Amino acid sequence: MYKCPVCNEVLNQIDKSYKCLNGHCFDVNKKGFVNLLLANQSHSENPGDSKEMIDARTSFLDKGYYDNLRNKLFEIINDLMPSEGVFCDLACGEGYYTHHLHKLLNIDKKVSTFGVDLSKFGIGECTRKMRVEQVKNINYCIGNLMYLPYVNECMNVVLNCFAPFFEQEFARIIKKSGYFIRVLPNVD
Repeated sequence: MYKCPVCNEVLNQIDKSYKCLNGHCFDVNKKGFVNLLLANQSHSENPGDSKEMIDARTSFLDKGYYDNLRNKLFEIINDLMPSEGVFCDLACGEGYYTHHLHKLLNIDKKVSTFGVDLSKFGIGECTRKMRVEQVKNINYCIGNLMYLPYVNECMNVVLNCFAPFFEQEFARIIKKSGYFIRVLPNVD
């Protein structure tokens, strides 16, 4: 599913690295994720949410305030997802929605799950939760929503929850028969 952020060729996983035909290589780090963000795709040394922001959001979300939204998202996505499919959480943050949806979707289906975020602290929290909760088969990477590190038309359902929107890039990764779900704050 991953594409090389340098040349746009498909990345193949070989052991603990992703490599393209042109020899570009991206290693999976000891925390279990790959960084597919190029230096020219970020605007700071530590782009995205800080560790303090991730910790605060994790603490808040763990209190259950957004469980109703998370459960409703599962209902919607489960209805849209084929029996074997691919789900992607764009700007997945600390993985609050990603983990829950992945676990529930895989009760009756075979769903590959991907999460991408700009924050290394967010993605680090995602993989920490995977280890603690013993969740398998979620593929996390650091990446930029404006330059998604995925091949064209590879996702069945894409979620963009409280995050920036880049229509052309998001549409590029969704299968022709796929779905895009966007969550925005509003009344109710």
